[in-house]
Amino acid sequence: MNHTYNPAQSDSRSTPPSHTLPSTSDSDAHLQAILATIVDPIITINEQGIIERFNKAAEKTFGYSAEEAIGQLITILIPAPFAQQHDESLKRYLLTGEKRIIGRGREAIALRKNGEMFPVDLAVSEVSLGARRLFTGIVRDITERKRHEAELEQAKAAADIASLTKGEFLANMSHEIRTPMTAILGYLDLIVDDVDDRDTVLEHVSVIRRNADHLLRVLNDILDLSKIEAGKVTADIARCSPIEIVEDVQKLFAARATEKHLTLKIEYQTPVPQWIYTDATRLRQVLMNLLGNALKFTDQGGVTIAVSLLPAGSHNSPKLQITVRDTGIGISPSDLERVFDPFTQADMTMRRRFGGTGLGLTISRRIAHLLGGDLTASSKSGQGSAFEVTIAAGPIDDVLLIHPYDGATKVAARNTTPPKSSADLKGLRILLAEDCLDSQRLVAFLLRKAGAEVVVVDNGMLAFEAATIARDRQKSFDVILMDMHMPVKDGYTATAELRRVAYTGPVIALTAHAMTGDRERCLAAGCDDYLTKPVDKARLIAACREWAESSRRAAGAAVAICGDCVVAGTN
Repeated sequence: MNHTYNPAQSDSRSTPPSHTLPSTSDSDAHLQAILATIVDPIITINEQGIIERFNKAAEKTFGYSAEEAIGQLITILIPAPFAQQHDESLKRYLLTGEKRIIGRGREAIALRKNGEMFPVDLAVSEVSLGARRLFTGIVRDITERKRHEAELEQAKAAADIASLTKGEFLANMSHEIRTPMTAILGYLDLIVDDVDDRDTVLEHVSVIRRNADHLLRVLNDILDLSKIEAGKVTADIARCSPIEIVEDVQKLFAARATEKHLTLKIEYQTPVPQWIYTDATRLRQVLMNLLGNALKFTDQGGVTIAVSLLPAGSHNSPKLQITVRDTGIGISPSDLERVFDPFTQADMTMRRRFGGTGLGLTISRRIAHLLGGDLTASSKSGQGSAFEVTIAAGPIDDVLLIHPYDGATKVAARNTTPPKSSADLKGLRILLAEDCLDSQRLVAFLLRKAGAEVVVVDNGMLAFEAATIARDRQKSFDVILMDMHMPVKDGYTATAELRRVAYTGPVIALTAHAMTGDRERCLAAGCDDYLTKPVDKARLIAACREWAESSRRAAGAAVAICGDCVVAGTN
């Protein structure tokens, strides 16, 4: 059989297939398709700076259509300050060949059709087509990136400031704590040396007490701010006399004003409600802080407490306004802007001269907000300051408005009950659970001096045993004072176990735990009340007496009810 070779029938594997090169029109269409789908603007210009290509992304970014942009100078996309620089740079390159932009990426400022300037990343390349030289720029809008960078920079700056402020605060706290501690420890040594000289010892004790009080104020400021920032402080709204509060605070500071030869007066600028509804304790705290600052920073002249009632507006309830004005050193405008910031005083020189935590005004303003008002300040350096606190007065439509200078200074009867003697706790049996030997001795001494019989144990397990045994023997303790941090079994566990075995006697937490939530934790464990260390003698004795009396009344009522039941059953 004859076979004729036919190339079309040859093995395709032996000869590679042929490929047809795309036409110029196909290549251009392919390029246009690529340019249309690229997400970054791509713009081509010629040697004269005239736009020849302008892709879809460029249209979206700059706001011009391709028809509008092509044929225009590239400077329509460059803000005026930089357009001239671009033209000069292009001319220089064409003359000298010196590359400053071409082949390098850089940041620039671009201009949208609507006049908005925005930051871009720009990369420019050059291509020669015969005698023509074209320049293509790839542009990326970096507005969002710059915004994030600015936010990060702001956050870093804020963190740096916070770190610096924290460092200054810690340094100041170290000074504020170490200074009184030095005095306390030093004067305790002096007492040991001068133990036989009663007058000298009493003088040393007075210094120790003054410094201890300062330490306690420092700690209270820190804890108050912590509680307020954690949202753990609520207002205990009740009826109270604004006149009594203001005059009580004035009396507290009268001696200090006299020592500095300053006047301290109250001005009632309008009639004042006989009663308002607010948290009297918190209002008193604010006024004490403002008045303390005013006297601290005033060496000549005096301090005035101005009181007035602001009538209700169309959307507001009436407010009580109290302004504390002084003739002291004043505050500069720059310092006035940050006077309510935490840990802030005018400057470190001021802090060294006058002391303080720099928290008082922060706390006071937040309390004012809590009471439905605000705290503001005005001042001129060297001419004194005025701090104005406003609080909601509550429902006072039917409350009598009086002017103290009309002879009604005392609108409510003062407590004329004579103070109880030192034997406030006579006849009471108190169980003290405390592991610290020094605290045991101090608290037991105070209680025994007040007339109580005191049994001391040093852990929660012994407290539980002592309390239940005494109850079973019909000799229950009138009050249990429970330290919450003890070995073997802590106060929380011991109290909770007492409640589980139906122990109903009063248990008062006496603890150094004074942070946000500690009171609530103690009460949740079963304590009836909460006292913090350092021990306040008057509060300690008052709490023991009140809870003992309350428990006895409750027990008496229970006996009476049971007696009635027995009588009813026999009839």
